[in-house]
Amino acid sequence: MVNDDVVKNYRKMSRKDLVRGIKECLKRKDRFRTKADGFGNDKGNGLRRPKIGGVYYSWSQFIKLPIDVIIVYAFMNGCTPKFLENLKDEGFWIPFHVKHKDERIIRCGERWVVVEDNWKLGDSLKGDMSTRWN
Repeated sequence: MVNDDVVKNYRKMSRKDLVRGIKECLKRKDRFRTKADGFGNDKGNGLRRPKIGGVYYSWSQFIKLPIDVIIVYAFMNGCTPKFLENLKDEGFWIPFHVKHKDERIIRCGERWVVVEDNWKLGDSLKGDMSTRWN
């Protein structure tokens, strides 16, 4: 595969989705931050901050960088186009409310939870739960 083909595979995605894929890749590789990394008690999403050229960026700063920088960071950290295709096959990019379109969904704090039709307030929550809040 020529390098141009690899870049074209990354460019099919939006910048936001590419960063979401990078974060998921880092979570699956257990690249979480430590409390002694020099950024204080701010836990954020729990992942290590991106380091580019000896400079650490927050995730909100990182998403604003040029797309080429994000693509290089993704490739250098193992977030390959094949991994992104696997995420697509798993349904990672499908929003939670679309996956569970005909089911009853309630908001519980910062998450959405699928509950049974006869669920009442005070009952235990047993069901599929969103991994991020919307």
